[in-house]
Amino acid sequence: MTEAILFPDAESLLIRYLEPLLGVPVSTKIRGTYPFVRVNRVGGPRSNLVTDRAMVTFEAWAANSVDASDLARRARAYVGALAQSDVNGAWVRSVVEVVGLTDYPDPLTETPRYTFTVQMDVRGEPL
Repeated sequence: MTEAILFPDAESLLIRYLEPLLGVPVSTKIRGTYPFVRVNRVGGPRSNLVTDRAMVTFEAWAANSVDASDLARRARAYVGALAQSDVNGAWVRSVVEVVGLTDYPDPLTETPRYTFTVQMDVRGEPL
């Protein structure tokens, strides 16, 4: 029988890491007030017995496009710096940008929003 490995919750790890650095709310939900950053795991496979390859999209929302861009660029910088580090008790082996910074206003409200997506390798622990 193969060993049971529990992987960290990538969204929770990133929320707890980013919120104090960015100084704005960071969550998995869309909020009614701006600015905020939404973190959404959009997939990603297990790459081997102990590594989860989480694919995560970030959305930076703000009242205007300049502020949304600034917030997204700061989030991108902090996320890119996670490789080879222990974050909230989880080892992040690598971070690879899959989709770069994109100006993508909300199609329903036209609220300014910038997005980017990364794939990050996170080490799991035996149960």
